Amino acid sequence: MLKAALKTKALAGHVPFRHLPLAYLHSKDKDKFGNPIKGTAKVIVHPDPQRVRTVQREFELRARGYSYDEIRKRNLAEPGLVPDEIRRTYSRHAIEVRLKNPIYWGYFYLKDDPKRYEGKHELIIPAHILKAVEQINNGDFKGRSNIGVGEDIFRGWLTCDDPECGRLITYERKEKTLKSTGAAKVYHLYRCTNSRKVHDKKVYIGEEAIFEQFESVVQRFSITKEFATDITEALAEAMETQRKAIKRQMEGFRVALKELEGKEDIIYEHFVSGVLDKEAYQRQVNKVRAERTDYTHQLEQLTLEINDASNSALAKVFELAVDAELQWNLKNREERAEYLKRVLSNPRLKMRSLRYDLEKPFERLAKMKGTSNWRREVLNLRTEAIEWATA
Repeated sequence: MLKAALKTKALAGHVPFRHLPLAYLHSKDKDKFGNPIKGTAKVIVHPDPQRVRTVQREFELRARGYSYDEIRKRNLAEPGLVPDEIRRTYSRHAIEVRLKNPIYWGYFYLKDDPKRYEGKHELIIPAHILKAVEQINNGDFKGRSNIGVGEDIFRGWLTCDDPECGRLITYERKEKTLKSTGAAKVYHLYRCTNSRKVHDKKVYIGEEAIFEQFESVVQRFSITKEFATDITEALAEAMETQRKAIKRQMEGFRVALKELEGKEDIIYEHFVSGVLDKEAYQRQVNKVRAERTDYTHQLEQLTLEINDASNSALAKVFELAVDAELQWNLKNREERAEYLKRVLSNPRLKMRSLRYDLEKPFERLAKMKGTSNWRREVLNLRTEAIEWATA
């Protein structure tokens, strides 16, 4: 017999299982003494970016047609990917179970209950990857492929930096037969479309030269796992101080709201007794109600601030920033392009030189790793991480 409490939680979108799959964990709200509050359990993304990235990599490789054994071997061979605490038990079977676990798709089932329950937890796998893996799980596999891979990996992303031009950078593929070996060598070349006829001639830049210029920016924000842990701990301390200040501010608003209730009663009494005419009464009531609306709105905003959303946002930033140089060296050309699109904005090509802007949280990390006073920046990093993750 299905327990009513489990079904109630499931209907509300909360996964009621004691044990969750890799990259997820249970979190409870805490009271003013730091103790967990009963009945507030929810599923959140694990703050350890290694765990999250391990699962994401499993799905990415499976979507491209790799077997469970191949996924295990590739992931164990990639330095810094699989967390040390699960390397010993990192098995083919565990990978298969994860790749078939509906929680990663955003839903779940209860024992002896065929009903599908939609979860409220955050998804960590892109929709197109989930769809590809689902097709493979259903036996609809058409052979190994590169999901989302194309020859023009910068299509629609790079633009010309000339202010009179600003057109997209186009791609050309050229093959050349090497005289020494007879083998064909492929060259991936890029140039401005020059549709506005601003440039006198076509100026090409090779893909390798583009990646060489981008490599330096990856080095700028690459951090160690230890530094990421230090940032997380410093942010927790700063957030606790901020929460206390917010709670004091919220209490002040609640007191003000209570006073407004009494104030409106007094205005009404004055109206009934004839002290105020109808126009004066309406004017004063409207003023009180406007103040109430303002206080209520500010309380809602403070409630959002106190409900910290930074853990999952920071996890996404750290996923890209921890050992970024190593990640970069292990990626193929398509993976490098997707990586750059997540950490950079406004990329421009000026002849053969690249211009770009680092996304704010990564620019912040680059500054923090170069100073001993980095703790002063953790709250700014938190804000920028949330804005970047939700954009």
